[in-house]
Amino acid sequence: MPQEYQKPGAVHVWPRAAAFHVSASGISRPAVQRKPMHEIVVEQRKLEEQRNFNGNYTTVGLEWNIVTLDQDSYPFRGMSHIELAQSPDKVTGVRHKLETESSNRLEYVAPPFFVKNSAPGSTEPDYDKLKELIDAQQEGLRQVVDGKETMGDLLGIWKPFLTTMTPIPAIEKNISSRNWSSNSIRTEKDLKEGIGDGSIDWTKTKIQDVLLNPKEDYQINVATDAITYEETSENTQSRLGKDEDYLSSIELIFNSLENSFPNDCSDGERAQLRLFNMQLARVLRQQTVVPYLKELRQRQELLANDLTVLQDNKFVSRLDAIAKTTSFIKDRTSVWLKTDLLSYGLNLFTSDRLWAMEKEILEKTPTWLISVIENIKGFKSEDMQYKAILFINTVWTEINDMLELGKQITFERIDNRKTDLFDHNPLTLGVRQDTFLPGKEMRALQQELQIGKGGLSVMELRNAQNYLTYLKKKQKKQTGWSPWSLLGY
Repeated sequence: MPQEYQKPGAVHVWPRAAAFHVSASGISRPAVQRKPMHEIVVEQRKLEEQRNFNGNYTTVGLEWNIVTLDQDSYPFRGMSHIELAQSPDKVTGVRHKLETESSNRLEYVAPPFFVKNSAPGSTEPDYDKLKELIDAQQEGLRQVVDGKETMGDLLGIWKPFLTTMTPIPAIEKNISSRNWSSNSIRTEKDLKEGIGDGSIDWTKTKIQDVLLNPKEDYQINVATDAITYEETSENTQSRLGKDEDYLSSIELIFNSLENSFPNDCSDGERAQLRLFNMQLARVLRQQTVVPYLKELRQRQELLANDLTVLQDNKFVSRLDAIAKTTSFIKDRTSVWLKTDLLSYGLNLFTSDRLWAMEKEILEKTPTWLISVIENIKGFKSEDMQYKAILFINTVWTEINDMLELGKQITFERIDNRKTDLFDHNPLTLGVRQDTFLPGKEMRALQQELQIGKGGLSVMELRNAQNYLTYLKKKQKKQTGWSPWSLLGY
């Protein structure tokens, strides 16, 4: 029995982790008292020192909208993805950061934390441990922002996180036209010069509202393998709701690929090929965004140099529409995978034979694909149909080069193709490439944590509440629940 119950003459009380709620229907599940953030940080430091994971942890990084800012005193009005401040301390080698977000919000980007997984070797986080981290960060952030009046007040000691937040020096060097939107109020030249000479001081910007809504103001990033990613995709829903047309078009593309599967596939090989080709179908469907990415960059360049273009209502309307399209592509399905297609394949395929089979599938696909995509919204123009076939041919060529050159397409080669915000490299197979994480680093993480089947990628859950509901229901079904489980029985 736990020590608390063995003291002679002591009144037996429940430990803090198991304080029960009592209702008219009887005893319900205990309300678990979560750990404060500083305790979790201490635990993380011990884990990093010991480096003894034994397949029991994955990593989770959270992104929080913490405050909205007064637009009249905010020099970065209408600008997103500018890193303003960071911590000297790191968790899993990554700093805590504050950066600008759309709608004049300030975002806290947490480093990845080690979180117990649902089973040894799994990449799925344990629901209770994940919720513990989320609740602790939310409460820690509330303590940080409580009583603060300006952005400058958010600098300095972050006691709950056992760190400090300091301005990033010479931030003007990291600003470019790609941060601009139709709500921006300064040219790139004016803003950079003002920051450089000190006439623009972002730390004096007033805080308007505190956010931190636990239902909508954060996103979850989880290190995952292909199987967990696919299972999560099938059982969760986008925050935009279920887009039947979009999802069915992915299924149509996938079916056209599966029609070309080699006859001599074993069941195991077919399973791996199906995972790859489902992701290929998603990435191909996303290619309709590429022209918008190029147009967005062109319009941002014009805007950052000359704000008078905002007087043209057609220019503004078009800019807003394409900005929304390039952002919402990440919400069209429930999970956004932060990797390119070839890195996904390098993580997934266990032999050159699988790459050769995929090459064979792609050789046969264009004739099937034309009949499928000509009726899919976004692919109806001959130009987009041509680009879809060109994309398939690019995948085929990259795989062919890999096989002929003895796997010369490595993580290092793909990682070197990483792009800046909103840029697109046609040799990197996927859109919104600025969100992709280095495959080499993810492979190293997988080898250290000893989790997953194949290498790891990071999946972003932009509908956090839906994902938590899915995890809770799934893990409760798998294990059942007993109050004694909290006490180690």
